[in-house]
Amino acid sequence: MLSQEPGHTEGCPNRNTPPWNAGGDHRSHCVPPANRRADLRPLTRITSCVRSTLRAPVVTPPRALPDLSLLQELADPIVLIDAAGSLTFINAPAAALLGGGAADLLGRTLSEMLPQAGTALEGTQAPSGPIGVPPFEVGELASGRWWAGRASPHAGGLLVHFWDVTERHTAQRRRDVLLSVTLALGEVTGVDEVVSTALAAGLPAVGAAAGAVLRRTGDGEALELIGARGYPETLLNAWRTVPLSSPLPALDAWREEAPVYLTAHDLSVRSATLLGHTRPTTHALAALPLRAEGALLGILALSFDTERTFDPAERDFMQLLAGQVAQALGRAQTLAARDAALTTLERERTQLSAILDQMPVALWVAELPSGRLIGGNAAIHEALGLDFLPADSIDGYTQYRGLHSDGRPYAAHEWPIARTIQSGETIAGEEIEMHRADGTRVRVRFASAPILNAQGEPELAVVSGMDVTALHDLSVTLEARVAERTAGLDAFVQFTERSAATTTVDQLARAALSVMRATLGNVSVAYYELEGGLWRARVLSEDFAPALAELVRHGLARETPGFDEAARTGDAVFISNWDEAQGIGHTEGYGAGAFYPCAVGSELLGMLAVGTRAGTDFTARERAVIRALGRSLTLALERARTGALIAQQRDELDSRAHALSVANEDLDAFAYSVSHDLRTPLRHIVGFQELLTKTIGTTLAPKPARYLQLIGNAAAQMDTLIDALLNLARTSQHPLRLQAVDLGHLVRTVQEDLAVDTQNRVVSWAVSPLPVVPGDAALLRLVMSNLLGNALKYSRREEQAHIEVWAEERAEMWVVSVRDNGAGFDPQYQDRLFGVFQRLHRPDEFEGTGVGLATVRRIVQRHGGEVWATAAVGQGATFAFTLPKA
Repeated sequence: MLSQEPGHTEGCPNRNTPPWNAGGDHRSHCVPPANRRADLRPLTRITSCVRSTLRAPVVTPPRALPDLSLLQELADPIVLIDAAGSLTFINAPAAALLGGGAADLLGRTLSEMLPQAGTALEGTQAPSGPIGVPPFEVGELASGRWWAGRASPHAGGLLVHFWDVTERHTAQRRRDVLLSVTLALGEVTGVDEVVSTALAAGLPAVGAAAGAVLRRTGDGEALELIGARGYPETLLNAWRTVPLSSPLPALDAWREEAPVYLTAHDLSVRSATLLGHTRPTTHALAALPLRAEGALLGILALSFDTERTFDPAERDFMQLLAGQVAQALGRAQTLAARDAALTTLERERTQLSAILDQMPVALWVAELPSGRLIGGNAAIHEALGLDFLPADSIDGYTQYRGLHSDGRPYAAHEWPIARTIQSGETIAGEEIEMHRADGTRVRVRFASAPILNAQGEPELAVVSGMDVTALHDLSVTLEARVAERTAGLDAFVQFTERSAATTTVDQLARAALSVMRATLGNVSVAYYELEGGLWRARVLSEDFAPALAELVRHGLARETPGFDEAARTGDAVFISNWDEAQGIGHTEGYGAGAFYPCAVGSELLGMLAVGTRAGTDFTARERAVIRALGRSLTLALERARTGALIAQQRDELDSRAHALSVANEDLDAFAYSVSHDLRTPLRHIVGFQELLTKTIGTTLAPKPARYLQLIGNAAAQMDTLIDALLNLARTSQHPLRLQAVDLGHLVRTVQEDLAVDTQNRVVSWAVSPLPVVPGDAALLRLVMSNLLGNALKYSRREEQAHIEVWAEERAEMWVVSVRDNGAGFDPQYQDRLFGVFQRLHRPDEFEGTGVGLATVRRIVQRHGGEVWATAAVGQGATFAFTLPKA
């Protein structure tokens, strides 16, 4: 710049004149800086002459100028032109302005070199006529600078003075651009539209080749690109999401919340970090925070293809532009949020309306404090037969018609929602009889409550109404039924209390009659049984007239209508408007009769009959009492009958048990006696067999010798059987000596006893922890000895015998099991296992007496347990027994 714009020159008194033409002693402030070091007093004199000439409001005759070399020293361009318009003098600044050397430019016309100035000077007259040329301005398109000019006459021509007004033009242009950008942004409301408009209008305004707008992502961890212009796709892809820790200028501006300006030198310094994030032609960058109402909304990034110094004026302009963009962006985001909220609100209102219309209860909503009804749902029509009726205030609630229990209509202020509005109370379960549009009446149960706003203040009131007509009618019916059942239950309780210790039919019937009269009052009651084809009264209440009492005791025909129908149907029969045509004489004083058959299954035990003099029919309560007492009497009769049968069966069972006990004792005694009585002859047989063998054994032929051996073997087998019988007898006669028995220790001692049988065999024992149980240790040891001995015996043909012993805990007992992998047995014969002398294997296969398992069962049964076995042929067997825990 050759000199400052007059409007921005400090210390110049006249802002409309060139900076050195202020007059007075302001030389050091108004002379261009390049010339301040020289002695300017001669120049001041000639400048004063030029100034007076240039600024003179009145045309003066041309006069000769002093030495033109002084004009050559001026910083502003000065040219002289003659009457023909040709240049006669050009100083150095003017030559630079016109783009050539002074020698080359002399003689050429100003219009040729600077058409805008030539146009402004057209029509001037010199030197004879008046010359008045107003100030003019011209732009130099090549450099983008603006010059102001003024022409003054001089001898035979014009002196034209130019001064630089680029800054003023730039400022004005920026103001115009800012205004146009503001107006453009004011016409758009969407975020995308704001960003697009800001970039389209803003980039040319600041001379940027490309620009982008970024904002923070929803998670707050990065900036995201929301609009760009002038960047290649590769850069846009890199900028889609940029972490906040990125070293890019835009992120610096975000973190520091301050503008960032990078010149060509700055870019070269940061070239490594910016690689791949700038355009190849970029020579300068700017990143400007977008802040509106104290909130940081995003970053405006600008890229310049020309070198920029970012002087204060340019920075101010960019920040003003960023401020306008931020305001528009903030407004757009607010509008977008508002539109989203409105959309959400409308959607929620629609959803709420749909939900309310689906609800089975009628709903009304009112404003507070006015009471204006603002909404209702479709269920109002279902309940009242009319659509929602709005009301401007509580007074309008009377268009809904309701009645108090005494028939008074509901006043407006009495409605539940009105009371909620007026007092804030919550009302629940208030039933009102309502008039429907079709004239019918329904019962509606109302509940109302205030709805509070975010500040906890009541803002709305809502009331719900549910049609409970059917429920009310059902309630009335249920109350009646409850009353009936209560009466029947009371009668049942009274009868039960009176008959608890009663077992005879007459006593039970008298108890039923007593309760019936105490409950129903003026009734006659009788209990009948069918004897010889006649219904004879077995028990009568004391109010029977003598003639009627004699009649019913003598008996009524089986076909008597009331009796016959009750007997056939098996249900109570109630006869209203009683008369003697019912087949029972002397009953003219009765108005109604009832007959209840006391039957158990298909067997009819008797008939309970009731007559009333209080009316011509029984009430529902009276019928319930008759039915309840009839059922109670029937149950009591059945109980008495069952009790008698049970007592009879108990006596028979006791007799059988005694006989069985005697038989068992006799059997045990017999077995003991037989075993002892057989011992003596058996010993004789064995003794004489041994003597014969010793005496003649060596001289006998093989066949007689074998006979002797068979006699000895048979005697030994008989001795074993006798021992087994004695053990079996002892288990029955032996008194139980109960104590705590450790089954684990008991099994270990049995294993030690069986060690001889396991020599030269491979036996695997798996004994799990066993419990301590109450029992007779000696007898339980005999149980385990038999079971473990059998397991060893029947598994001896296996290469490796495997025997398991374990216990399982049940609620009240232990289950102890013994399993082997031996020969097993056929399951269809398992019932024979525990019988005396019952064997499932031949003697030549496995030895034995057939008494061991019978002994096991006898011992386990005496301990209160059970024993069983499961097996398959060739797959081993499992024997299990139970023992009580206590």
